[in-house]
Amino acid sequence: MQVSFRRFLDSGDLSDVTLCGDDGHRIRAHRIVLCAQSETFDIMLRRGQFAEAGAAEVHLPGVTRPALQRMLQFMYTGECDFAADEAALALEVLRVGRSRFAGSTGIGCVH
Repeated sequence: MQVSFRRFLDSGDLSDVTLCGDDGHRIRAHRIVLCAQSETFDIMLRRGQFAEAGAAEVHLPGVTRPALQRMLQFMYTGECDFAADEAALALEVLRVGRSRFAGSTGIGCVH
């Protein structure tokens, strides 16, 4: 089933939130996937009293496009692959996942 979710991440079809980083990058995503895979997103987008709950855009300061793309890949597919020369990116994904999404469903446990 997760393979079919990848199609929605890649196309942005039926997306209902846009994730934005410091450098202006924007990636369309789906609240239901974010909330199902991350307790932090669930609290922020659905259960919490945060402004993001009703916002069309969620700003994620300090998150680069490549790191966000890999985190979303993991959230949508359960997989996150890195090439041998992407060790720095893998570490960034772990750093961002642990600092921003602690307590999430595996987001800080990328292998």
